[in-house]
Amino acid sequence: MGDVRIHLLQANEEPPVGHEISAVFLVAFRGGRMLAVRNERGWDLPGGHVEPGEDLMIALRREVREEAGAMFNNATAYALLCTGGSQSTLVFIASYHGDKNDVRAVILAAKDAVRRGRS
Repeated sequence: MGDVRIHLLQANEEPPVGHEISAVFLVAFRGGRMLAVRNERGWDLPGGHVEPGEDLMIALRREVREEAGAMFNNATAYALLCTGGSQSTLVFIASYHGDKNDVRAVILAAKDAVRRGRS
Protein backbone atom coordinates (compact mmCIF):
# COMPACT_ATOMS: atom_id res chain seq x y z
CA MET A 1 0.00 0.00 0.00
CA GLY A 2 1.36 3.43 -0.95
CA ASP A 3 1.33 6.66 0.96
CA VAL A 4 -2.00 8.05 2.09
CA ARG A 5 -2.54 11.79 2.02
CA ILE A 6 -5.18 13.12 4.40
CA HIS A 7 -6.87 16.45 3.76
CA LEU A 8 -8.96 17.58 6.75
CA LEU A 9 -11.89 19.66 5.55
CA GLN A 10 -13.00 22.88 7.21
CA ALA A 11 -16.68 23.44 8.05
CA ASN A 12 -18.69 23.64 4.81
CA GLU A 13 -15.60 23.03 2.67
CA GLU A 14 -16.13 20.93 -0.45
CA PRO A 15 -13.58 18.23 -1.34
CA PRO A 16 -10.85 19.56 -3.65
CA VAL A 17 -11.62 19.44 -7.37
CA GLY A 18 -10.04 16.64 -9.37
CA HIS A 19 -10.79 13.80 -6.97
CA GLU A 20 -13.28 11.12 -7.89
CA ILE A 21 -14.84 9.93 -4.63
CA SER A 22 -15.03 6.15 -4.94
CA ALA A 23 -15.87 5.30 -1.33
CA VAL A 24 -17.53 6.93 1.68
CA PHE A 25 -17.29 6.07 5.38
CA LEU A 26 -18.91 7.39 8.53
CA VAL A 27 -17.40 8.16 11.93
CA ALA A 28 -20.52 8.40 14.08
CA PHE A 29 -21.06 8.91 17.78
CA ARG A 30 -23.94 8.64 20.21
CA GLY A 31 -23.63 9.14 23.96
CA GLY A 32 -19.87 8.75 23.95
CA ARG A 33 -19.95 5.56 21.86
CA MET A 34 -18.69 5.16 18.33
CA LEU A 35 -20.57 3.16 15.70
CA ALA A 36 -18.55 0.22 14.37
CA VAL A 37 -19.29 -2.92 12.39
CA ARG A 38 -17.71 -6.35 12.64
CA ASN A 39 -16.51 -7.87 9.37
CA GLU A 40 -13.86 -10.31 8.11
CA ARG A 41 -11.11 -7.77 8.91
CA GLY A 42 -12.29 -7.16 12.48
CA TRP A 43 -13.98 -3.92 13.60
CA ASP A 44 -14.45 -1.25 10.94
CA LEU A 45 -16.26 1.98 10.17
CA PRO A 46 -19.50 1.57 8.24
CA GLY A 47 -19.24 2.63 4.62
CA GLY A 48 -18.24 1.42 1.21
CA HIS A 49 -18.16 2.01 -2.52
CA VAL A 50 -20.08 4.75 -4.30
CA GLU A 51 -21.98 3.44 -7.32
CA PRO A 52 -21.36 5.27 -10.64
CA GLY A 53 -23.44 8.46 -10.72
CA GLU A 54 -24.66 7.98 -7.12
CA ASP A 55 -24.95 11.02 -4.83
CA LEU A 56 -22.38 10.79 -2.02
CA MET A 57 -24.91 11.28 0.79
CA ILE A 58 -27.25 8.66 -0.71
CA ALA A 59 -24.33 6.23 -0.93
CA LEU A 60 -23.36 6.94 2.68
CA ARG A 61 -26.93 6.43 3.95
CA ARG A 62 -27.24 3.18 1.97
CA GLU A 63 -23.94 1.76 3.21
CA VAL A 64 -24.51 2.70 6.87
CA ARG A 65 -28.02 1.23 6.85
CA GLU A 66 -26.85 -1.99 5.14
CA GLU A 67 -23.80 -2.54 7.32
CA ALA A 68 -24.84 -1.18 10.72
CA GLY A 69 -28.63 -0.92 10.64
CA ALA A 70 -28.21 2.72 11.65
CA MET A 71 -29.27 6.12 10.42
CA PHE A 72 -27.58 9.44 11.06
CA ASN A 73 -28.22 13.17 11.23
CA ASN A 74 -26.27 16.12 9.92
CA ALA A 75 -23.32 14.28 8.39
CA THR A 76 -20.46 16.61 7.57
CA ALA A 77 -17.56 15.85 5.24
CA TYR A 78 -14.56 15.61 7.54
CA ALA A 79 -11.56 14.21 5.66
CA LEU A 80 -10.48 13.27 2.16
CA LEU A 81 -8.13 10.29 1.98
CA CYS A 82 -6.01 10.08 -1.18
CA THR A 83 -3.90 7.04 -1.99
CA GLY A 84 -2.71 8.16 -5.40
CA GLY A 85 -4.44 8.31 -8.74
CA SER A 86 -7.73 10.11 -9.09
CA GLN A 87 -9.92 8.02 -6.77
CA SER A 88 -10.31 9.06 -3.14
CA THR A 89 -12.28 8.20 -0.02
CA LEU A 90 -14.43 10.76 1.78
CA VAL A 91 -14.97 10.36 5.53
CA PHE A 92 -18.01 11.98 7.16
CA ILE A 93 -18.72 12.63 10.84
CA ALA A 94 -22.18 12.63 12.47
CA SER A 95 -24.32 11.41 15.34
CA TYR A 96 -26.34 8.26 14.70
CA HIS A 97 -29.65 6.65 15.62
CA GLY A 98 -31.72 3.75 14.37
CA ASP A 99 -33.80 0.74 15.18
CA LYS A 100 -32.68 -0.13 18.69
CA ASN A 101 -32.68 -3.85 17.92
CA ASP A 102 -30.36 -3.44 14.91
CA VAL A 103 -28.01 -0.77 16.21
CA ARG A 104 -27.92 -1.96 19.80
CA ALA A 105 -26.38 -5.30 18.76
CA VAL A 106 -23.51 -3.47 17.07
CA ILE A 107 -22.90 -1.16 20.07
CA LEU A 108 -23.02 -3.94 22.66
CA ALA A 109 -20.86 -6.28 20.60
CA ALA A 110 -18.20 -3.58 20.21
CA LYS A 111 -18.30 -2.74 23.92
CA ASP A 112 -18.06 -6.42 24.88
CA ALA A 113 -15.08 -7.01 22.57
CA VAL A 114 -13.18 -4.11 24.14
CA ARG A 115 -13.94 -5.41 27.64
CA ARG A 116 -12.58 -8.85 26.74
CA GLY A 117 -9.48 -7.45 25.04
CA ARG A 118 -10.48 -8.57 21.53
CA SER A 119 -9.92 -6.53 18.39
